[in-house]
Amino acid sequence: MNGTTLYAKAQVAASAANTLKFLDHSYYQALCKENIEMLYFLIEPQMSEIIYQVNSGDNNEEKIADALYELLRK
Repeated sequence: MNGTTLYAKAQVAASAANTLKFLDHSYYQALCKENIEMLYFLIEPQMSEIIYQVNSGDNNEEKIADALYELLRK
C-alpha cells in the first residue's frame, strides 16, 4: 500500500466520521469514547440508513432490521 492510497483511505474515514458527528452526535461520542470513530466508514451505508430511519420518526422495525441484517452479514 503506497502513501497516496493510505492517505485516501484516511480521508474517507475522516469524512465519514465528520458526517456522523452531524447526523448522530451521541453515537459519534460513543465511538470516540472507544477511539473507534475512524472505523465508522466501514459500516456507514447501513448505519446512515438506520440513523435516518430513527431520526425521521419512521421507526419501521422491518427497515431497521433489514439494515442491521446487512450490517451483520458483512
